[in-house]
Amino acid sequence: MGDICCGFGHRKIHGEIPLLRNTIEKLTDRGITEYMTGGMGDFDRIFSETVRTVKNARLILVIPYMTEELNKNKDYYTSLYDEIIIPQCVEGMFPKKAIIHRNRWMVEQSDMVIGRIIKNHGGAYEALMYAEKIGREVLYI
Repeated sequence: MGDICCGFGHRKIHGEIPLLRNTIEKLTDRGITEYMTGGMGDFDRIFSETVRTVKNARLILVIPYMTEELNKNKDYYTSLYDEIIIPQCVEGMFPKKAIIHRNRWMVEQSDMVIGRIIKNHGGAYEALMYAEKIGREVLYI
């Protein structure tokens, strides 16, 4: 297993993120080989699409709980992600609380965090503040 990076950004993002591909390519060249995403909004979609275009990069979907959509469309999801996991630390939690703990778990597993935020509240903001608090390298794009 190589080094790990996760990404957090707001659910609604207008437009593209031009620096994202360049940033992920440089990180992969530096040895980051696994990228984790929560798969819950525009940023996560763009982050995932970008990682899938980079050679030698694995994309992992980290979900806070099982959903009916994932069960119904398992083949589709397994075609998009190299791995899909639910961290043990979120088992049995209420959904909103599980998302917060899933985000923290992702940060704790990562060597680096990519962030794209424009407001100082919400799950992405909280995850990035947590990453800084525990000393993870955070790249804001």
